[in-house]
Amino acid sequence: MCYLIPPKAIRKISGCYRPVANSSRQAPPQRKRFITGLVAIGIGSAALALSTHNSIQILRLHHEIRAVSNSLSTLTDTTNTHTTRLFHLNQGQLKLAHSLNNTQSALNRTIALANEHSLVLGEHNAAIEQLASFAQLINHKLSTS
Repeated sequence: MCYLIPPKAIRKISGCYRPVANSSRQAPPQRKRFITGLVAIGIGSAALALSTHNSIQILRLHHEIRAVSNSLSTLTDTTNTHTTRLFHLNQGQLKLAHSLNNTQSALNRTIALANEHSLVLGEHNAAIEQLASFAQLINHKLSTS
């Protein structure tokens, strides 16, 4: 029951007093509690600081995610717009290619007709020259007879 008696009174009672051989090495219980309390406060403060830092980092990450999401939606809209424009350009190119094909076909037919007319004109020129030579021959025979 000596543990219920205050430390100063224990020294006066011989049955409860037991001197400790290395008493200078051990700290009193109040000092041990004080040191562990300081350690706990330090660890708690460090945990609070890390938690606050992590919360700030999370807020920054949320802000960055929103910014990336906004830029991604803008990029998607721009891509869709360009895709639509390219589709219209491709349609226009197909129409131009079809028109060019029709023009090329018409030009080929026109060239064939022009070549045919050139041959006919050449035949007509040959016939006119032949008629002119016949006319000269007839004029010559009429004048000599």
